[in-house]
Amino acid sequence: MHIVDAHLHSFTAKEKAGDYDPTILINSGVIKKAWLLSLGGVLKGAATDEEVIALAQQYPDLFVPFGYLDFRQGIERIDWLYEQGCIGLKAIWPAKPYDSKEYFPYYERAEALHMPILFHVGGGYYFPTRGGKRSETFLNLEVEHSFGRNMLPIHMDAIAKSFPKLVIIMAHMGGNVHYFEQAAWICYGHSGMRGRAKMYMDISSDLTYMLPALVMIGNILREIGPDCFLYGSDTWYSRAIEVARFWKFFFKNSLRMKDDDIARIMGLNAEECINEALRHRRDAVR
Repeated sequence: MHIVDAHLHSFTAKEKAGDYDPTILINSGVIKKAWLLSLGGVLKGAATDEEVIALAQQYPDLFVPFGYLDFRQGIERIDWLYEQGCIGLKAIWPAKPYDSKEYFPYYERAEALHMPILFHVGGGYYFPTRGGKRSETFLNLEVEHSFGRNMLPIHMDAIAKSFPKLVIIMAHMGGNVHYFEQAAWICYGHSGMRGRAKMYMDISSDLTYMLPALVMIGNILREIGPDCFLYGSDTWYSRAIEVARFWKFFFKNSLRMKDDDIARIMGLNAEECINEALRHRRDAVR
């Protein structure tokens, strides 16, 4: 089965040398491709855009680079990321809600370049504010940017309606079980609209909520099917292999899903999403 991890990070300060080696993924025979998501160097120990781009250039058959959508910078930053080879964008920690009109020019530019945006959705509560002072977790971001109210699934509704060709991915299925159904029905509703490019949800999840998350994901899959789902681990390299094996086992043995449906979640949906972006990139060069 061709497994694509649609939510992987490089945390160089946290990972052991072996865990950090991309050849672990290559040699595993489990994960064939991974979307490597930049956090712009904002989070302590996380890879910068430049580091993600360099890794993707070093391992072009493995990594698909996603640049950090930094709303504090000008829209020209998106053009630079595109020119450097980034296929998509990763959004997190906005100072205002995602659907604020002042962010619309960023989405308009991403839509024009056919760059999917993977939004961290559902919360930022796990980053402490340190009594209103700058958090030690962040290197160059004010703590109010981490407020969960700015990153809710409901914000995707206005963005999807305003930018019908923009591919939107909601990470963590909305953050935790309290938002799963909201994320699912927004995603399902917009994906069914005439002329609307697909919306997706990745199934990376907070392990604190893992047991209820499995129940909720199973229920939602029975209702809307596999076409809106992407597998993602939101972890480091060696653990991503374990997580992929777990989800494949869960879908097969606990949910009794068909192999074709499992294949869609574990890789085919992600491949279709990226192949579409690459096709537009090739057409733009001609």
